[in-house]
Amino acid sequence: MSGYGELTLLELENGGIKNKYVFFESLKSLNIPSKWVVDGCNKIAVADGICVDLQTKSMVNHVCEGKAERHKTAYEFGDYSVLYNESYKYTCKKNDKTLWNIVVRGYLYTGIQKYENNLIFGTDGMGGHFCIVDIENGEIKLNINTGGTNQFCIRNDNAYLLNVKKNTALCISLRDYVIIDEVKLDGKTAFESSLYVFDDILYVSTFKNKNEYTLISSYKTGSN
Repeated sequence: MSGYGELTLLELENGGIKNKYVFFESLKSLNIPSKWVVDGCNKIAVADGICVDLQTKSMVNHVCEGKAERHKTAYEFGDYSVLYNESYKYTCKKNDKTLWNIVVRGYLYTGIQKYENNLIFGTDGMGGHFCIVDIENGEIKLNINTGGTNQFCIRNDNAYLLNVKKNTALCISLRDYVIIDEVKLDGKTAFESSLYVFDDILYVSTFKNKNEYTLISSYKTGSN
């Protein structure tokens, strides 16, 4: 959490803690995890110029170029335009012809990604949801009340996200839209939690002791 300088990295195996790494940065406070960014490789930036290297399990000086995507009002996917009206309504047009309108509870927060023929996004407020929608007809393939979806990762036909209400990490198949794995998290998840997939490992940040410090736990994803 902002204002604290301690971070713990846990490696979990077979339901227990395999390794534990504790970092302490006395000069600067760590950012709230939802503001952490990934450079697309193996480093998570947790503050200005401070990163955790997931390969060496060490804290290093590094500036990440990536920035977490947040929502905007219009998205272009080839001939398709997806519009968001800053409330709950989504409109899809193809070559300026309206294909569909839908309403999803919560405010768009993650931005909208297209994966094959589907639109994928997360919302906050009104409970917060994670949604998969067919870009052609607006059919909602999946709609999960997560308590607030801050971000998600896509890898090998699966989506990874957090369910704040259940304090779990989810793996969802983007082929048949079912939950194929759900892991109970160590510590407490929150909307400010972050997650990242690197080298078939899912890293998740959670909180301990009334949010006084942050844990990063790792879970084998089982991706092929």
